[in-house]
Amino acid sequence: MTRLHETIETTLPLFRALVREPSIIDGDYHIHWLEQYLAGQNPG
Repeated sequence: MTRLHETIETTLPLFRALVREPSIIDGDYHIHWLEQYLAGQNPG
């Protein structure tokens, strides 16, 4: 997570990474996709 003004944690870096993922752009994801992505596995 990133801190804004050193006090507020956000998930903005994660959101930015997710919106660039081809699977997300193509709508090709499933219920466990994010879990696998965060674990460093290829969820595709």
